[in-house]
Amino acid sequence: MKKLLLITIILLAVSSVKAQCNLPYKDLKSFNNDTTAFFVHNFINRADCYKGKTLNDVVKDMQLPIKKGNAIIKGRITNYSLGVIIGVNTNDESLILREQGRVANNLFVYWEDEVYIDLQHEADITDHKKPYSDYLDIYKNAKIKELKALAPKEEKYLNQVKSAEKRNEFIRRQKLIEESINR
Repeated sequence: MKKLLLITIILLAVSSVKAQCNLPYKDLKSFNNDTTAFFVHNFINRADCYKGKTLNDVVKDMQLPIKKGNAIIKGRITNYSLGVIIGVNTNDESLILREQGRVANNLFVYWEDEVYIDLQHEADITDHKKPYSDYLDIYKNAKIKELKALAPKEEKYLNQVKSAEKRNEFIRRQKLIEESINR
């Protein structure tokens, strides 16, 4: 009887972890072109779905032109990138949104392993001398460790995020149960 209970708990834990990534991707049209709702669903609620994938997978799912890109540099001045910030808002648009108490639709993509980059090339992309699409070439072999996006403060979006938090809490508890069983 105990073995059956343990197996059931393990199966629930495994299926719960997979459930986060089984949340279906939805295109922008299904949100009536509400880019914030689109970002909440696809890049906050489904963030774990991008683990082990590439920047190209993320950009393809964004369905919007990238207007902002900055490498997340290790240390102050180094040739190693820990990740990249990409967004559909320019730096100026992001500042205006922040002043209004709103959140820009930026994605923070962190790599499994540091990536060597040419700082001059990075500066050329940031200064708009080269297109943001160059990031796809620079980071084409980098695997995603984690993807983050800031949650908007508007109530209609917070309700969507809260449901994701409840799912994440259930998954966290299931992982703790599984770890205690495996000790």
